[in-house]
Amino acid sequence: MRLGKFLHIVGLCLFVGSIGGHILFSGLADELTDLTEVAVLRTGLDLSVRYLTLPGIGLLWLSGLYMVLKHRRMLRANWLRVKIAVSVLVTINGIFILTPIVGKLARLAKQAVGDGGFSAEYWTFRVYEDIAGTINLAMVLLVVVMACYKPTLKFFKRRILKSDSPAAQ
Repeated sequence: MRLGKFLHIVGLCLFVGSIGGHILFSGLADELTDLTEVAVLRTGLDLSVRYLTLPGIGLLWLSGLYMVLKHRRMLRANWLRVKIAVSVLVTINGIFILTPIVGKLARLAKQAVGDGGFSAEYWTFRVYEDIAGTINLAMVLLVVVMACYKPTLKFFKRRILKSDSPAAQ
């Protein structure tokens, strides 16, 4: 189990660690006026997704599967079922939506260098990146909260009952 946890933490570091950099450098790219610098930055973001984010996702799935197969009783926990379901959505969004958008933005930024400016398509995909990225970040945070707090139905019932009680008002 220790190997599984270790690999899971390494995968989490690769995946979640690359998100902050992506947000930072994507915002920086919007502020730059030199098209060549934007193209280099966008190419770097594309490489970061391919060589940090995607391997991190893969390592998270492999190590998570390893831990669940080793301790099948873990699947009885509802929090883990929710975590897995949301993780599937994060993976789909990351691999099939965000990764192609980031690659497209890198290609359009390179094209802008030759064209002398960004196309409308570049800015459209930039908005798509923000929307899909925000959704993914929210889901990732939900997964992390589920893993850290492992909430149960009893946890939520207690919270609701406490807030409805006359003493809480």
